[in-house]
Amino acid sequence: MKNRRLAFIVPTIMALILAAGCATTPEKADIRKQAEATRRVGEAYMLEHNYTTALKELLKAEKMYPDDHILQNDLGLVYSKKKRLDLAIKHYKRAIALKPDFAPAMNNLGMAYIANKQWDKAIETFEELTGNLLYATPQYPRFGLGLAWYNKGDYHKAEKYFREALQYYYDGYRKDPTYIYTLHWLGLTYLKLNELDRAQQILEEGVRYAPRLAMFYFDLGKVYTAMKKYDEAEYVFSKVIELQPDSEMARQAKIERSKVRALKAG
Repeated sequence: MKNRRLAFIVPTIMALILAAGCATTPEKADIRKQAEATRRVGEAYMLEHNYTTALKELLKAEKMYPDDHILQNDLGLVYSKKKRLDLAIKHYKRAIALKPDFAPAMNNLGMAYIANKQWDKAIETFEELTGNLLYATPQYPRFGLGLAWYNKGDYHKAEKYFREALQYYYDGYRKDPTYIYTLHWLGLTYLKLNELDRAQQILEEGVRYAPRLAMFYFDLGKVYTAMKKYDEAEYVFSKVIELQPDSEMARQAKIERSKVRALKAG
């Protein structure tokens, strides 16, 4: 008799447990959808560069559903923009913990380490990412490695990774801001290595691609001055002043232009 009762009770309890589990699933799904919708509102504010309002929306989404790796990455991006690198790093790590193959968060973590001057941690992060053959933008971790090695003072390694990053663009990848930054930093690297012809070539490529960016003209001025091409140096320093007349770079360009004119005269 006892065994018969158990045979009836156990399946009944199991059925109730399963039913209870199924009953909570739609509620959890609704909460997740609501959190994702709130996250997308935050992302819209991010696109408008309204990072304070974006953060408010993303934090609301996190309270509803914290285990969204995209949300954690978004929080890292917003905290990076607000110069809270400690919190940015925390959220990038959380995103990676939730989805270990989430390459964008790994790249963002590496760049946060760069901004925080943690060169070795940046190198470790970017090196791991370069091994991800499925990452759609492999030029980014190469650029990050170049930055880290440049700041560590190993300019030959920096050159290697900047050139690898550029090669992806030369092979057909869409040119984006990282292409411009890579040209700039590679030019600075060649200047550090005193390879003036190569520095000139790379920075002039930058001018052709982004003729309104004053930084290329300023660094070209340094190269031309070192090469004793004083007329060219005077021209590009004047171009900096024309493009950004009220900037600190323009003030420095005026100083450098005066030095060049003195060299020409003397």
